[in-house]
Amino acid sequence: MVSKLRNIFYLPTLVFLWRNLKKDKKFRILNLFIIMLICGLAELVSLSSVIPFLVVLTDPYKLNDIALIKPLVDVIGIENKTKLTLVITLFFILATIFTMFVRLLNIKLTVNTSASIGSDFSNKVFTNILYKPYSWHVNINSSNFLSELTNNLTAAVNFLTSALRIISSLIIIVCIILGLIAINPTVAYIAFSFFSFAYVLLAFLIRKKVSLNGIFLESSYKKQFKLLQESLGAIREVILSNNQKYFAESYIKIDKPIRYREAQNAFFGQSPRFILESVSLILIAIIAYLLTTTDIQNSQVIAILGTFAVGSQRLLPSMQQVFSEWANMKTWAPMVHSVFPFIKNNLSLDKQFSIKKNKKYVLKKEIEFKNLSFSYNGYIFVLKNVNLLIRKGYKVGIIGETGGGKSTIINLLMGLLEPTSGDIFVDGKKLNFFDDRFLNSWRSSISHVPQNIFL
Repeated sequence: MVSKLRNIFYLPTLVFLWRNLKKDKKFRILNLFIIMLICGLAELVSLSSVIPFLVVLTDPYKLNDIALIKPLVDVIGIENKTKLTLVITLFFILATIFTMFVRLLNIKLTVNTSASIGSDFSNKVFTNILYKPYSWHVNINSSNFLSELTNNLTAAVNFLTSALRIISSLIIIVCIILGLIAINPTVAYIAFSFFSFAYVLLAFLIRKKVSLNGIFLESSYKKQFKLLQESLGAIREVILSNNQKYFAESYIKIDKPIRYREAQNAFFGQSPRFILESVSLILIAIIAYLLTTTDIQNSQVIAILGTFAVGSQRLLPSMQQVFSEWANMKTWAPMVHSVFPFIKNNLSLDKQFSIKKNKKYVLKKEIEFKNLSFSYNGYIFVLKNVNLLIRKGYKVGIIGETGGGKSTIINLLMGLLEPTSGDIFVDGKKLNFFDDRFLNSWRSSISHVPQNIFL
């Protein structure tokens, strides 16, 4: 049961993201929690000011029954209805305005914190990819990590933003419920039970569909990137072979289901509010009718209905935000998990950063390949038992058919690829791929003119 709850609220995912945050970002989130608490207390004050406001408009003498307001009533005087109404109305207005500004501040700090964290994660992912060994780049599909840098990374930031918004909304919900309990426990129980049951039921009904849509979107985004890269990267061949129609149709086949699944999840996340708003109005009408059949005075009926209406008006948006952001987290979770390896702190990367820029290595005698073999996939060898000696000052040309291993020899010589078997010696010293200092010095001494130029 505990494990299921952890997975429902994605606690392992949030813990992973928290552990990989910089210290200053953790501090910012802790400060944000303080603002969230202030926001919740502001909601509590704003809600608590509703009852005196409604009472002073319907039956001012009932203000003596409100303990917190009674000292104010004693100072102004219950007979001075105009002044009393003005003071309580001003307090209600000021409480509402204060709550509005605190909520705006909370929203601004939340999005700014998420943006800052997103920038850190983006830089970390890009840097981790840049420092991956050349063999990794050769074997990986570039469209996959382009997707990691765009859609999946954006999903990770949105995931964290949704988590922060859920925490903020939960704090507000708790404060509103406490306020309603203090005003009218029955109203608090009805409102909280009704909305909680409705949202939990809806979440149970849509959870699998939203998760499946998220998995579908994660794989479809990668296919879309791959298609764009293949078609636009080889645009000359596409034009010459007149294949524009084929790629356009292929793009539509991928893109249309993506838009449909995105729209479906957006509908699941937003629709409950409109349903529950209508149902809550029906509930208010039913409660109003039931109250009129009792001996409760009209002024009390108005106060109770007003409390329920205002409480629902405050409670529903917060509960809706919890629900919609939870639905968003379920959509983005597969993409977030996909980007985990690139966000994770990399010890070898830290080691690379710690190495100071070395002087270029100056070749003294020779470069030698001894019984060198290389395979990209571990099965088919591009090179096998190659022995080669290149002395300093020699000019060497490598000639061979396409796929014969010419570029592979150059990449091995430059220290970009590690031999599957055999060794490379530079002035009699083995080119050790675990010796980052010497390897970087050796690479720095090489000038390379690539086949494809990027300006």
